[in-house]
Amino acid sequence: ELRSDGFSLVGYNVWPTFGDEDDRSDSELTLPPMIGHNGHVAKHVICPSSPDVLEYISNRFSMLAEYHPDFIWVDDDARLYTKGTELGYPCFCNICLSEFQDGRWESRDKIVEGLNHPDNVKLREEWIEYNAFRLDRVCKHIKEAVRNVDQELDLAFMTVGPTHTSYSGDFIRRCMETLE
Repeated sequence: ELRSDGFSLVGYNVWPTFGDEDDRSDSELTLPPMIGHNGHVAKHVICPSSPDVLEYISNRFSMLAEYHPDFIWVDDDARLYTKGTELGYPCFCNICLSEFQDGRWESRDKIVEGLNHPDNVKLREEWIEYNAFRLDRVCKHIKEAVRNVDQELDLAFMTVGPTHTSYSGDFIRRCMETLE
């Protein structure tokens, strides 16, 4: 309809991808939530490592690609930091803990203690790399889902400023390259 009304480019800005904990709606998550470093269980933000979440995101983007827009824009809520004032630094759910360093951390409390220790620079670097990996993996699922429907559709990634990126390293560059 938009094209027939003279719009030259038609696309989707997909929001939410993960969600925002400051969302004040009464909705309940049906997918696994993010868990903050402080133990806060998100009410409105889904975990990017959950196989169920990855399947949901793939299905959602695939469905949108079936309309053959000119572009699909992955919203900047596809990040791990600033997901809400109570959530802090996510995600420390059991899925994420089991993936990081082959599950060697027995609990959220132990890994947070390790990350906060001043001498654990290497551990913090590995955690930041793991954060970038998780976000890039989401983009890989998005790209695969879209390309299975439409090889020509442009994919874009909404970026955020440096205050949102230090927790996940070079995820913006990685995600943009993945979505090319």
